[in-house]
Formats: sequence, structure tokens, C-alpha cells
Amino acid sequence: MRKSRYFILVASSALLLFACSANKPAPMPVMVEAVKPLVLAHEAALDGSASYKEKDYTMAIENFTKAIDLYKSQEAVATEADSVAYNIEVLTLNTAKVYSDIAFNSFKDQMYTEALQNFEKSLAIYKSIKPTTITQKDLTDMILDLYSNLALTSQQAKDYEKTISYYNKILEVTPNNEEVLNLKFSVLRDNIKDEARAMKVLKDYAEVSNDPNAYIMIADKYRDANNNTEAENYYLKALAQKNEASVMLKIADFYRSIGEWNKSTDMFMKFIATNPAQDMLATAYKLVGDNYRQAKNTAKMVEYFEKYIGIERDPQIALLLASHYNGIKNYNKVVTYSTIVLGSDSKNTDAIMLRGLAYYNLKRSAEAKADLEKIQNDSKYGDNAKKLLKALK
Repeated sequence: MRKSRYFILVASSALLLFACSANKPAPMPVMVEAVKPLVLAHEAALDGSASYKEKDYTMAIENFTKAIDLYKSQEAVATEADSVAYNIEVLTLNTAKVYSDIAFNSFKDQMYTEALQNFEKSLAIYKSIKPTTITQKDLTDMILDLYSNLALTSQQAKDYEKTISYYNKILEVTPNNEEVLNLKFSVLRDNIKDEARAMKVLKDYAEVSNDPNAYIMIADKYRDANNNTEAENYYLKALAQKNEASVMLKIADFYRSIGEWNKSTDMFMKFIATNPAQDMLATAYKLVGDNYRQAKNTAKMVEYFEKYIGIERDPQIALLLASHYNGIKNYNKVVTYSTIVLGSDSKNTDAIMLRGLAYYNLKRSAEAKADLEKIQNDSKYGDNAKKLLKALK
């Protein structure tokens, strides 16, 4: 699943501009000298800006509120040139920005309760605005940013259900928001530890994003719960989105774990068709060979074990092949694979016995004698070795 997270909005030294961002400087309210209340409103707004620059946020809010009240008192008599609606909107946005800055400072000081309270005050102000000069989209974006800040703050405060409630508010507006679904899943899984709710969110995220890693996570969860039908379903969804070798191997291993040998082999064949590196190819051949062994298909087992041995001289598999060929009296192959075993472990009595017997049947007496003499006192093969040695004389 792709990692992402929201950040607390960075406090700035400038107040809000009424347009796109909550961090741009705002123009000063329009100066109107003809009507005294408007002049007083303008002066209060200037005082608010000065207080903000001095980081006296309490006084800034007081002055901005005073200016807003004065402008509102003149709404009925003001002309369009007085820009009352514009000034009220700018000052209201600035007030919300001040509360956000106070919250941000509290967050930095790990005073999360205070931070939440002031972010909520900022949010209430944004929600009260009926856009006049800004667009509804800009206002909505500001509100969504605040919900993100509230979610992160409540998570730091360990109030995880409240965190979920804030993410839900964002999802009401942007239901296909991959980042928020991912964050909500993480809180449910890691903080609340509610697997059922986390799984629901993970499924929502997977369906929205078509993220193969999300499908694999769901499949793994079902696999752990022994729900193999659903595990297979989600593994195949992952493969449909990401037809890559790593996913094929994951699914092939899953099928092996539940004894679906033929399905596992089919998936390994798809992997082999991707022309993997030699070490990965060798592993695939070995596991395919074992799948055929489990499925009682001896001919195919031998075919793929021999492909594997052609890359990796594995003494265990070589011994299995030597034993197989001894059973069907292909003594030259017995010699070949026993020799591979003995190249790794010169004292392997199983391989010595198999090769000595093969030499004996091939009438290569000197080589048979050399091998059989090594194990004539062996507790397992000694008696047979002695009988063969006697027959060679």
C-alpha cells in the first residue's frame, strides 16, 4: 500500500488571502472615509494585522472580531463601493487563520487538547462562511485541510476514534480519497487494533485504488484466517493489476501451502515464462518438481528436478534422482547423479552404494570395487556390499 500522510498546516507570518490558500497574505480592508463606522472598522482591521505580526493572537482575534461587527453594522446602508461583504469575508478568514496558528503552536508544544480546541474554532468559522469572493471549492479545500489537521492532532492525543471521525468527514466529501482511506486503515489496524473495521477500509481502498499491494494484504489476512477461497480471490485480483513475477511467486507459494499442486505449477510456469534470473529459475524448477512429486507425477517430477540440477547441483535432489533411476535400471544416470552427491559429500553411503551397484550392473568392475570397498563395513550397506564384492571375484 502506498505510504502517505497529512501534515499540520505550517503557520506563516501572513494572514489569509481570500482566494486559494490559508497561508497567503490578505489585502487590507478597503478604506472608506465617508462613514465613520467603516473607518473604525478599517482601523480595527489594521490593529488586528499589527497584533498578528507581533504574535499577540488574542488581541488580533479581538480586533478582527470588532472590525467584522462594525462592517456588519453597516451592511444595510453601505454601497457596493464600500466592499463590506468582501471585507467581512477577508476578516473572517483571517480570524480562522489565527485560531489555526494558535492550534499549530499548541501542537508543536504537544498540547494536543488545546490544539484540537483551536482547530475546531477555526473549523466552525470556515463552516459559517457563505462564499462571496472566494469559491466554494477553495472554502471546501480549507475545511478538508482542517479535518486533516484535526485527525493528525487527535491521533497524537491517542483519541483514535475521534481521528477516525475526522477522516470520515473527509471521506464524505471525497469518498475515493486513497490517502485518507490508507490513513484510516492504519489507525484502525495499528492504533485501535480492530481487524474487522480495518479490513473493511482496506477493501474500500483496494477497490478505489486498484493497488495490487492492498489486494495482497487482504489476501494474506484471509490466508492467515484459513479462508482460502477469499485469499485466492484477492491474490488473483492483485495479479490482474500487477502481472509481475513477484505476485506470481506469491500465488504459487499460496497454492503450495494449501496442497493445490497443479494450480501452483501453473503459476510457476507463468513465472518461468518471464525469463527470471538463473537463481530464481532454479528455485522455480525445484518447486515445480516437488509439486509433481506431491501430485504423484513421477515423469514430470524427474523432468523438472533435472532442469533444476542443470543449474544448481543440489546433492539432496541428485540423490533422489539417482534412486529413481536405480529403480528403473538406468544405471548411467545413477552414476551421474550419485557422483554429484559425492562431489558434495564424499562419505555419503547412500550415494556410494547406488553408484557401486550401478557400476556393478554396467560391468565396470574396477569402479564398482572401489566404491563397494568403502562401505563393506557400513552398518546399513555392509552386507550387500560384501556380497557384490564377492560376486566380482
